[in-house]
This record gives sequence, C-alpha cells and structure tokens, in this order.
Amino acid sequence: MMQKLSQKDWEQMATGGTQFSQGDFEGALATFSSVRSRATDPRELSAILFNEAQCYRLLRRFKDAHAACDRALELSKGDDESTVSGWIVKTDILVDERRFSDALSVIESSLRCYPNLERNQQLLRRAELLANQHQYAEAIPVLNCLLETADFEEAEIATIHHTLGVSYGALGKFDDAAHHLLKAQLPQLPKGYVASNSFWLATIAAKRLDFPTAKSHLLKALAQARYSNVDVLGDVYESLANVSRELGDDTDATMYANLWKASNRSTN
Repeated sequence: MMQKLSQKDWEQMATGGTQFSQGDFEGALATFSSVRSRATDPRELSAILFNEAQCYRLLRRFKDAHAACDRALELSKGDDESTVSGWIVKTDILVDERRFSDALSVIESSLRCYPNLERNQQLLRRAELLANQHQYAEAIPVLNCLLETADFEEAEIATIHHTLGVSYGALGKFDDAAHHLLKAQLPQLPKGYVASNSFWLATIAAKRLDFPTAKSHLLKALAQARYSNVDVLGDVYESLANVSRELGDDTDATMYANLWKASNRSTN
C-alpha cells in the first residue's frame, strides 16, 4: 500500500536541505537516503532522488548522480513539471562534467517537448550553456530579455548579471561587463559563485591595467575558491602571480606561481 511521507520525514528532509545549503553534501546525502528508504509514493521518491543526484554531483560522483537522476526521471513520467525540473538537474550534472554540448541538447529537447513549463528557467539554463560554450553573442540577447521580462528570485537575477558580465567581458565590452558583474555580487550566494564573479572582476580590472584593483578582487576570489568545489582556483593563482609581477611584488609573484604549478599537478 502506498503511503505518504510523515511530518517527521518532511522535517528530516528540511534538515537535509539545511545541510546541503551549508555545504555538507555527505551529510545531506545520508539524510535524504534515510528518508528515501521509507518513501513509496513515486512523486515523493523522485523528488528525494533529484536531491540525492545534486549531492552526488557536488561530491563529483557523476556516475551515481546520473543513476539517481535517471531513476527519478523514470518515476516522474506523467508529471511534466517534475520531468522538466529533472532535466535541469541532468544539465547541472553534465555541466559539472564539462559536457556542455550534451547539456545544451538536453535543454533544447526540454524546450521542444515542454515549451510552456518553467520556460524562463529553461531559457536561463540555455543561455548559461551558450556562454559556457563561448557563444557569447547568442547568450547576451536571451539574458537581457530575461532580465527585463522574467520574474526571478534575487539569486537568479544575480546569476543573469554574472553570466552577462562574463559574456560582455569575453567580447571586450568591459564597461558593460563591469556593470553586470558588480550587480551580481551577493555575499549569501555559494562560495564558488562569489569566487567566479570576483575572478572576472579582477580580469576586467587587469585588462584596464588597474592592477591594484585586480589584485584586491583576486584575493577575494582566492578566499572563496579555497573552500569551495570550483575549478577557478588554479586560474586565480596564475592571475595573482601575473598581477603581483606587474605590481613589482616579486615575492608574491613567485609564491603564487608555485601554488599555480602545484594546483595544476594536483588536477592532472
């Protein structure tokens, strides 16, 4: 007999959500898995599995993340909203694997099959993927349109500004880039996001030959990237070495160059 989760189970799910938001992905995974062992309703089970998939993703256990997501998608058949949300989870996993074309294909399929469900979320993900594939000119008009017309949460608006800033910066439009990157600064966002935003602000400052400002942004990026699961750390070390050299600080330049080399060895 199918039985819904109890109030106590939902309280445990909330605990898992808190663990997740605090970066305790192992703890959150254990909490979600414990609740899943008592779940029998397909919709509730699929929601738990999507949460587990996100935990596995952030733990870089991609095979497990895909397995949990695929099982959740199977369970959510007939529930269009859950299916679209699941495809967005799937794109998150593929993006973290740096399989950008595969992720873009998933979003394109979602837009074709479910054009009216969570369309703004799907368009935002599509624009982010275009930017990840360096198709900045294609991403910018979609992002600007979403910024003007869509009703997003504050964190999502910050994400749009960040992606616009990166896109304009990559195209050499530094004034537009700085405008959007500064609007994207929200301290309550995940450390990896703040690190990436600070890194791009530093990149633009360096392009303008404002090396003191560039170093300030890079040090902020470093403070965040050290404690988050992001790939930007090596880039931050390399940029800090270059900026320190421009400022005539040979001691810092050598230190950060060595840290950059060490980070490259650890990821190879």
